[in-house]
Amino acid sequence: MKTPISINERGDISIFASAEEAESYMEPIDVERGEYVVTDADGLHLTVDIVVKEVPLLWGLWKGRVRKVRIIDK
Repeated sequence: MKTPISINERGDISIFASAEEAESYMEPIDVERGEYVVTDADGLHLTVDIVVKEVPLLWGLWKGRVRKVRIIDK
């Protein structure tokens, strides 16, 4: 995957310097709805997926789940 990463969201194109920046821009619900087309600098389509991570809550007494967007380079 070559940077920059571009995201086409129904005709609105955003450019990001890294995959991490692009991941933080996208919302999981919109990824599930197929609202984004993500490409790298060479125009190759990148796969976008949702991962679920457990995070500590309230000083680690409980755990919660957070859904995050990940760009997968195949």
